Amino acid sequence: MRAPWATVNATISLCPKNGAQDQAYHFTTLVWLLFYYVGPLVIPIFYVLQQSTPPPVSAAEATIDVGPAWRRWLVARGFFYVALAIVGLPAAETVSAGWPWPIDALELRVFVGQVAIIGWNAVVILRGRRAWDQLRLGLLLSAAIGLAQLVGLSLSGRPYDWSLGLGLFLPAMFAEWLLTSAVMWWRLARAKPALA
Repeated sequence: MRAPWATVNATISLCPKNGAQDQAYHFTTLVWLLFYYVGPLVIPIFYVLQQSTPPPVSAAEATIDVGPAWRRWLVARGFFYVALAIVGLPAAETVSAGWPWPIDALELRVFVGQVAIIGWNAVVILRGRRAWDQLRLGLLLSAAIGLAQLVGLSLSGRPYDWSLGLGLFLPAMFAEWLLTSAVMWWRLARAKPALA
């Protein structure tokens, strides 16, 4: 019962208190809070809906298999992002010093958690699940995180240091999260199931 109370408490904390908060939250902060608090409640619902789809009755209704090239790409990027997370979590204080926008170590660890989540599809594929319907939920999450980060970068009024190595890498990484997911959705959602 802590999750609903935490959500109510967080919502109440957004309200101004006795003039202590003289500005409304920035749009990107509200989007982040929406993902942060609503995501854990919505993702299990989507997962149950995905799992409740009846299995194919015939070979004509078989699921769409993600091709070997897509599997290799998802596994490679998954391992890359997990490696970034493994390095970034313990070295957050050092990494935050070279970050393109002002960030403290705790915020950086939360950010690195997003990077680790992108590696989830690699685990799914390595466990032998290669059907499109088993990967699309993770790709939806990847695309949403990438889009939210790109929108946040473009709308944020904070200073951004493009001269740092991470200054160019981070927008490219966010775009990859969005584009990989979008291209896979575009190609595989229109594909016909393979016959057995």
